[in-house]
Amino acid sequence: TTLTGPSGFKSYKWWNNDFTTSLGNARQLSMNPGMSLGSKLWVEVFPFSGMGCRDTLPVTIVPVLPNADFNIPAPQCLSANQFLFNSLSTFRKVPIVEHLWSLGDGNNKAGRDVEHSYVSSGNKNITLVVVDQNGCRDTTDGSVIIHAEPVAGILSNASTLFCDGDSVLLSSFSRPSAAGGVITQFQWLTNGIPIPAAENASLSVYSSGRFQLKVTDENQCSDTSEVVTAIAQPLPQGSLPLLTDPVICEGAKTLLTVQSNASSFQWYRNGNALPAERNASLEVREEGTYTVEMISVNGCKSMADGANLIQIRVKPIPDFTNTVHCKGIPITFINTTDTSRS
Repeated sequence: TTLTGPSGFKSYKWWNNDFTTSLGNARQLSMNPGMSLGSKLWVEVFPFSGMGCRDTLPVTIVPVLPNADFNIPAPQCLSANQFLFNSLSTFRKVPIVEHLWSLGDGNNKAGRDVEHSYVSSGNKNITLVVVDQNGCRDTTDGSVIIHAEPVAGILSNASTLFCDGDSVLLSSFSRPSAAGGVITQFQWLTNGIPIPAAENASLSVYSSGRFQLKVTDENQCSDTSEVVTAIAQPLPQGSLPLLTDPVICEGAKTLLTVQSNASSFQWYRNGNALPAERNASLEVREEGTYTVEMISVNGCKSMADGANLIQIRVKPIPDFTNTVHCKGIPITFINTTDTSRS
């Protein structure tokens, strides 16, 4: 222990606590080994002639420790977290030569400023120990918070293969983090680009694309779902040619044929489906308006262009009457054939 008396005096005299032993008579007193912490002694100071009075000053041996301190970084989300710990430690007598960090996850680092990333969420207790040139040390503690992210997911109400003109509903089945951060924001993306105003928990999709959902919780931690690919299938194309003569005789038939790229069909008469009539051609024996629905291999449906109004020409009903006939008198035969529907 080295003690130095105040400057400006002619001489000095050091005493133990009860003034029974003189310890030295110079301005600076060196003791090796030093006195134990808490020990008390006195220094007697003698002024130059005419410069005042003698005085006696008490001295207590106290430790001169460095002061450990560091910044507490703001909370971060687990994904891509990177914490910078800065030592704010100070010293009074001799410089600090070591900064020893315990980072709360089993990792230790040394240095005035250190960086560290965590692989799990939660509160991490940080300990900093600083050591000065004399081997004196001080310790301080603090903690940082690592927030877990929510988990983003998409649920579809149907196959994401759908027909042009239809839609598929994509809905969030995201869940908050285990720590309970409430999801507060939704943002839908297509081909990696945010969709303007698509900020609800569901999205109706009308065209093909690669869709994702980004969710953000109250801690501003976020997650983006896997890609859901929605494909709009083309509708079948085709037409139903008009017959040159849409009028047929009763008991006769005519053939309607649709020109289409569809894989199957459904024929209708006056808007009513004809059971089992699913081929590209239809034999018609009854009057009415005939249309056909086309069905693609993916199950997409559309009506073929055109409709045929078929009329039936009913056979005439031959009949006649005659007058009462007597021998020798001409008989009148009257044609009463019904041709009203022919």
